[in-house]
Amino acid sequence: MLENLGFFQEIKSAFYDELVNASHGQKTNLLYAKNPISEQSLAESGTPFQVIVVGGTNFISATVVRKNGRLEILKTTKDVTPILDSKETLVNLIIKHLEPETRVLALNFAFPMNVVTRGNILDGELINGTKEHGLSDLVGKTIGLEIEKEIFLKLNQTVSVAVCNDTVSLGLAGLDNLESHGHKNEVVAVGIVGTGYNFGFFDSSKSFINLESGNLSNFKASSTLSEVDKNSSNPTRNLFEKEVAGAYLWQHFNLLSAQNGLNKTVSDSVKLSDLALSDKSQPGNIARELFVKAAGMVAAQIAALADFMIESDPNQKLNLFIEGSVFWKGFEFEKNVKLALKELTDKEIEIREIQDSAILGTARLVG
Repeated sequence: MLENLGFFQEIKSAFYDELVNASHGQKTNLLYAKNPISEQSLAESGTPFQVIVVGGTNFISATVVRKNGRLEILKTTKDVTPILDSKETLVNLIIKHLEPETRVLALNFAFPMNVVTRGNILDGELINGTKEHGLSDLVGKTIGLEIEKEIFLKLNQTVSVAVCNDTVSLGLAGLDNLESHGHKNEVVAVGIVGTGYNFGFFDSSKSFINLESGNLSNFKASSTLSEVDKNSSNPTRNLFEKEVAGAYLWQHFNLLSAQNGLNKTVSDSVKLSDLALSDKSQPGNIARELFVKAAGMVAAQIAALADFMIESDPNQKLNLFIEGSVFWKGFEFEKNVKLALKELTDKEIEIREIQDSAILGTARLVG
């Protein structure tokens, strides 16, 4: 970990500069999209509505209701997310799980998008697909509006569809968690460190800033990144994500294994983590080094975000909510992030996990 400290400090500096420049309206690799959160409700209190989470490994559908000011999950079903190669595939997946009585749908859509507001409905315009999900015929279109039209066309069912990405959803869940415990005006940031990768935070106006921080590119790339990038569905984009996210870590291992003449491959980052834990030979060493390096790179972005958000009041702390299997289940990932943070920043950072955050945060779109 410490032998790469200089590299991590370089990432921290580069990311901090991007944050400052983006906050001043300058063009950077960060999206820095402001998501205004409406206080108006799309469904009356006591009226159930549906939440769908799609884009990560797991597809989730839930029926949710707000009673006495609190969100309650009534029913949840899970499925495996198929490869989303087109709008038709996405729409058919949603229709398959859409309840006949649903009139309001909140969609957690784990893809980069520009913010679109339609009255009091938060929506998004797809920028590009990620990982293996191309969605080329949905790029540049307003996601919720397109889904509304397709549902009406196929089912003759009128449904209002609000959309946010997984980072915005986690931010809303974190804010709701703090406020439900009487904590207001806190410094709140969130991170997705799983199959995909991203960070975001609430600004002083309580709008949520989606960074698409996986798109950072001004850092020293690994020897295998160019090959991983070339084989991806979105070459030249999300380069930082391709170094640290679960969708790609195992690909780096397979390339390094071949370069070292080893007859060992894995098919996903869960198996890579298992290898790092159990194998004491060279393949295990490569796996462990990948996880340690990725943890330090993630810590560098967290440290920059902490310095950026609370530099004006050093007595504050950063409440950081994180979601994702790489962070919580990857080989010694959480431990190594926290070790690196001690070397990278003097700011106080409390890292937390929220149960059912993907559902509850997205449900906040409804009110």
